[in-house]
Amino acid sequence: MRNIVVFAVCFATLGKVLAFPDGPHISTCLTMYPKHYVDLKTTGSPFSISLSNDTYSPGQNITVQIVTTNSSHTFRGFQVAVHRVLGSNNSQELLGTFSTNDNTTQLVTCVGEPKKMFGHAVNINRTVATATWTAPAQNAGDVEFQATVVESFSVIWYGIKTKLRAAPGISVTQPQNIVPPLTIQQNLPDWGECGKSKGCFLHPLPGNTRCVGDDCQAAVSYRQNGDLFTFEMSAAGQDSYLAIGFSDDELMGDDQVIVCTAIPEHQSIQLSYNPEKYTYRQYTMGMSNLATRQVNGRVYCTFTRRAELNSTKNDGSPRPFDLGTNSYFIFLAWGNVGTGTDVMTKHIDSPAVSVGKVNLRTVTVISKAPPALSPASSCCLLVSSIIIIFVMSTLQKSFSL
Repeated sequence: MRNIVVFAVCFATLGKVLAFPDGPHISTCLTMYPKHYVDLKTTGSPFSISLSNDTYSPGQNITVQIVTTNSSHTFRGFQVAVHRVLGSNNSQELLGTFSTNDNTTQLVTCVGEPKKMFGHAVNINRTVATATWTAPAQNAGDVEFQATVVESFSVIWYGIKTKLRAAPGISVTQPQNIVPPLTIQQNLPDWGECGKSKGCFLHPLPGNTRCVGDDCQAAVSYRQNGDLFTFEMSAAGQDSYLAIGFSDDELMGDDQVIVCTAIPEHQSIQLSYNPEKYTYRQYTMGMSNLATRQVNGRVYCTFTRRAELNSTKNDGSPRPFDLGTNSYFIFLAWGNVGTGTDVMTKHIDSPAVSVGKVNLRTVTVISKAPPALSPASSCCLLVSSIIIIFVMSTLQKSFSL
């Protein structure tokens, strides 16, 4: 019976990594990254974004089109969103709203806000997709339209961009949430303070039963200062990500996650939420002192967060996580990012999970050896690999984001 459960979980998990033929998934709102797990094309796109105006005023309607620039190319999937230009105080926030009368396309609610993304609803061949973008009620400054276009299951054009300047003569309204700057981490963690001035969760490399810091597969330290908590994290791996999750149980789902990447040109610290067995990136709020670094084959990051941070669930309702009053199971996960992006893909190994809930207001040291895979789990991984290969070779005509 246990083997049946393992396989059921295996297949349920597999379903979460496949594409979505009915339109872009809510989890891609801030990443624009379709989960086809193929290398994305970032230069020489045969598709572009066409706008009806060169500038916009608050509340103005702008016609937006995804068009092919080469008659020999059509596309089957797409998604478009609008942000402030890179380098502003908040280039994460989704701006304005979309509308459309085309029933082969749809509008997507993102981070609890309706009509923030425009995408396909059916995966038919097309040469153009049209919508209307209504600018925000205040002048947000120069903005950028960003698109991902799926030409076929294995040919995806990522990072298609077009800027729209704000009309002159109208003062710019600053964003309510200022995204803190990200810097290069100067001081690496002092793991000798574990159990003294800070708590730590240390996860050994496979084959080892203990570790003390940078000899770990993954490690995190935490320290409380009033209603703030400062974390330092490290994991083995080059050009990879490291993530910490806070959960009410030992299963993935309904978890708050903070992800670090330190790849040059793709450094980030991301606030995310796991509704189920996938990650839904959120706006970076309630965090400060963000820094990452990649050195000696390891990823490092540090950040400070408020004790209480809300995540946004798929239905738009808030999901509070309060480290100042509650204890949580701690997850550590690591893996690869999508080529040319800071988007985490499925973790390489099973995440390290604390034995019992952790009170982050106390100074303790938690260490756990990597669990051995059961025969059923090993078989599950093999079957998953076979199914992924089979699906990706047979669903080439079911293209989507």
